[in-house]
Amino acid sequence: MLQAYAAAIAAIVMVPAAANAAVVVVPISDFDGEFGSFSKTVSGSFSFEFTFASPEDDGLISASVTSTTVGTRPPLAFTSILLNGEALTPIAGSDPLTQSFKIEDLFTSSATNVLTIIGSGKGSFGGSIAFQPVDDSGNPQPAVPEPASWAMMITGFGLVGGAMRRRSSVRMSYGI
Repeated sequence: MLQAYAAAIAAIVMVPAAANAAVVVVPISDFDGEFGSFSKTVSGSFSFEFTFASPEDDGLISASVTSTTVGTRPPLAFTSILLNGEALTPIAGSDPLTQSFKIEDLFTSSATNVLTIIGSGKGSFGGSIAFQPVDDSGNPQPAVPEPASWAMMITGFGLVGGAMRRRSSVRMSYGI
């Protein structure tokens, strides 16, 4: 793991000038198997490959990328944004200096996934990646609550049942 960080830092330090921007491979280190995020500040031409490993071979991946331009012109311009070779869809917005892109529920059968972002300009961009495993028929697997959630739910039912049982019933008597 330490070698991966050292290689990533070395790759970033050795990035050539913007005129001949090379592909920089950056592992998404905070990807926990279900969710991860990334961000970069750029100036000039850039090309990044964000890599992440999914915990299972088959699953659905969703990704979003948003950019912000520094100053007024020229805006940060993306040449291409691809997740495992599939283009992300632009999202219409009102601010010309901000761009957003997304892709949802892209099926992957690979444990290693790549988000490629190529463009130019001065600004920053960031985004998120989400992974959801699928079963053998390709349907998303339902989320299973953690043991602590089960314990809290069962305790709650017990407390409600106990409160209902302790409530005294109203007894009415009719004097005739």
